[in-house]
Amino acid sequence: MENKINESWVETEGYDGSPVAKGSAEFIEAIDKLREQLFNWVCSKRRDNWMGIKEASEYAFVSDSTIRRAVRKGELKTSKKTGKLLFKEAWINTWLGSPPNPF
Repeated sequence: MENKINESWVETEGYDGSPVAKGSAEFIEAIDKLREQLFNWVCSKRRDNWMGIKEASEYAFVSDSTIRRAVRKGELKTSKKTGKLLFKEAWINTWLGSPPNPF
């Protein structure tokens, strides 16, 4: 069976020479704009959330005892103002020797 294309639906030829449906260029442009807006929104809303021991150990892929040991040795910065150990993502990244996460 021959694969026929309805000419009324074709707007232009695509990157690889295949036909592109009418309106798809605008759709792709709108998607790109939304992607850029989402990226900008995520970057502007970015904050360094506090984590407890469980979240910190999951983030760093280590055990709770490894986190506690690093705090006890003074290798990992922590806040104890609330009576429990709280960590910022940046502090864990510094302890791990990795760059900060942009998201």
